[in-house]
Amino acid sequence: MRHSALLLALLGSVLVGTECTQGSLAVLADDPIDPATGWVYEIVPGAPRIASGPDGSFGTDDDRIGPEIGDIDLVIRSLASFAGAIPPTAPHRADGAIPTRVAGRLGVGTGIPFSVALTDGSLPLGPPVALDALSDLPMLVHAYADFDGDGYIGITQLDGDALDRDVEEAELVPIARRYAFHSHATTSGELFAQAGGPPGAELDVVLAVVTWMGPRRPGFFAGAVPEGPALMTRLPFHPVTSVLEVLGAHPGPASPGSLVDATLRPAFEPDPADPAIGEAFTVLLDGSQPSIDRARVRSSEFVRFGLAVRPNPHSFDDMASRPLRPGLDDAGVRVLYEILHHLTLPDDGPASEVTVRVVPLDAFGNIASLSSGETVELEASGALEIRWPDRDGDVRRESLSIRDARGADVVIDDAGGVLDDAGWGRLVVTSPGGVHLLDVSIPDPDVDDSGVVDFADLSLIDELDGARVGRTGYDSRFDLDGNGRIQDEDLLEAARHLGATIAVP
Repeated sequence: MRHSALLLALLGSVLVGTECTQGSLAVLADDPIDPATGWVYEIVPGAPRIASGPDGSFGTDDDRIGPEIGDIDLVIRSLASFAGAIPPTAPHRADGAIPTRVAGRLGVGTGIPFSVALTDGSLPLGPPVALDALSDLPMLVHAYADFDGDGYIGITQLDGDALDRDVEEAELVPIARRYAFHSHATTSGELFAQAGGPPGAELDVVLAVVTWMGPRRPGFFAGAVPEGPALMTRLPFHPVTSVLEVLGAHPGPASPGSLVDATLRPAFEPDPADPAIGEAFTVLLDGSQPSIDRARVRSSEFVRFGLAVRPNPHSFDDMASRPLRPGLDDAGVRVLYEILHHLTLPDDGPASEVTVRVVPLDAFGNIASLSSGETVELEASGALEIRWPDRDGDVRRESLSIRDARGADVVIDDAGGVLDDAGWGRLVVTSPGGVHLLDVSIPDPDVDDSGVVDFADLSLIDELDGARVGRTGYDSRFDLDGNGRIQDEDLLEAARHLGATIAVP
């Protein structure tokens, strides 16, 4: 339903401070107005309007979910340019010629082409809207990855697996970002993604974009950035849209060639089990969501070997130190791996061996293909042993032949017995590509090395509650379950051994 002249007048008040044109009003023509602010509501296309309740926080019980559904004001395609009226083409589908590019950064790898246009919001896709008055408006283009290969991006139950939420949270973090500028109804450029996969396990990505309209004030980013509202394509979450929170207090230059620190983050993580939200934010890769488009990214050339492990959906915790990348299993089937930078083993002797996989990597830490086989040498030190394969009877050394991107498994474990204060170990991978070191923590609940697990140990663990890998205060000795966080589970593990005597070397 089209709005009245009165509503168009309200829209004009939203855009005070810009050179308002009939085109700029047309973009917002079907967008509902927030009577409290006089601005249009910020709604993700295809999702319901969500506002925080009296507590001011999203994702809590007092959130307000309105009947309005977000329309389409922005459209992005993985094309170098639009030709003719929108829609010039439907989003790429699985059976189409999906653009495939090589992982890398600006100047390295190949960029994913994109074009962005504004529409008038009519469905399924309205005509393009020329906004010459906003030709200097920066648009923030993102790419989100389908790491687990289920055909969806974001937290979903459509894949039939309700237990992989922690893995799917990694899909809410963009793998590429870049500024683009609007000019004559279309924005074009290239987006460089550093995450990818080997042939047979390329990484499917979706392109999305957000921009801001509204008043510009000299005291707000020197008038360079409108205050809002935000316009956006489909996203896998409801975003924080405050310009101050997205760009930061001192953003870098918004030029197409600059590095982009700005990024969207979820105001809350969608819960598909919530009947009020359901799958409203799930991004589909089947081409059925017309505001977005897809591409594929393959890894670049092999440079070295590294170590990976299949992530446990029950213990995985998404963070930068635990990158997920697609690879291949022994049968050549696409599977998901966590690229290891650190590993924790329980101090339980032979009770719980861990299987890690030696994989070829490119310069960006993606699993890569091999043009020919390579031999790698493994060396374990400290309290670490190589349990399998063991062709020479030496649990400290082993040679492996790696033929292709599938890599090869290695079984490792801590030497000695249960709770014998093993402490640490290291696995060294030496190959023609260089040397890779994996430090292994083998913590025990006697974190202060007093010889007994007591309340002093519990107190030390509790003091570090919330510490994470890569941040000040984290110490792997206190991360008893090795998930990269010090939290209640570590405290409970120590409490389970309260009173136990542990020999200190």
